[in-house]
Amino acid sequence: MTAQTAQCWNQEALTHDTARSNWLCSSRLLWDYVFPLFGGIDWYTWFQRKYCQSPRKSVSLGCGEAAAERQFLSMGAFETCVGYDLAETALQIGRVKAAREGIAGLRLLIGDINSIALGDDQYDLVIGWMAWHHVADLEQIYDEACRALKPGGLLLLNEYVGPARFACTPTQSALMEEWLARLPVELKLDLAGRVRANCTPTPAIVAAIDPSEAIRSDEIVPLLEDRFTVLDRIDYGGALLHHLLSGSMQCFDFGNAEHCRWLHRLYAAEREAMAAGIIGSDFTFIVAEPKR
Repeated sequence: MTAQTAQCWNQEALTHDTARSNWLCSSRLLWDYVFPLFGGIDWYTWFQRKYCQSPRKSVSLGCGEAAAERQFLSMGAFETCVGYDLAETALQIGRVKAAREGIAGLRLLIGDINSIALGDDQYDLVIGWMAWHHVADLEQIYDEACRALKPGGLLLLNEYVGPARFACTPTQSALMEEWLARLPVELKLDLAGRVRANCTPTPAIVAAIDPSEAIRSDEIVPLLEDRFTVLDRIDYGGALLHHLLSGSMQCFDFGNAEHCRWLHRLYAAEREAMAAGIIGSDFTFIVAEPKR
């Protein structure tokens, strides 16, 4: 599983196919839909202002190209960051980008975060940024995070926490397919230009592509709450938008008024379904401290 997962994400680092078509790849969507939940500022600034009064030492488990980590360092949110990931290609791209951006204090190392050993009282901040839903041994990574954090240290988690293997509930799937059918053809094309016939993932196919994908995602929050006290939690949706938009997000032209109207209809549909209890939130942003 480890080798196949590394190969999958090394390939993604070269093509960025997932990133180009993912629902969270759009800065406009983030500003219109997600960041209002953070008081109208981006999540980096929100976290820095609330929790980073002085630069600190951090570690990121599953960093990829370290886009979030580079952003935090460029803002002075922390002084140093060590990032671990299986995908050496992604790490090398991150190193090149950090050098080009003049970012100091970042070390990117190869490592399997399922079995990593960080040492006692080493860090002020442990980061899991869209990576821990790929972790099979969640108990180990949480225990290691607790052990590695200094007194007063924090865990920052920005994660997919929905159904494992993207096994959508029937209600969730029906809502997604209903809205996919409503979308104009031009807004439901995949990267190859084909019209998407459906948007509900098949768990077996998800696992075949990447055996680590959402392997225990539905257990992330319960296991966190066993070991950590949650200081802040912002659930920002995705139970409708994630699979509906991922794969065709690149179709939306934000200079096209009709495209923007469609997006705002989808934003409203997800928020209304969440408020009615029809769906939950598949994505969350959590700040927590270990239970000592």
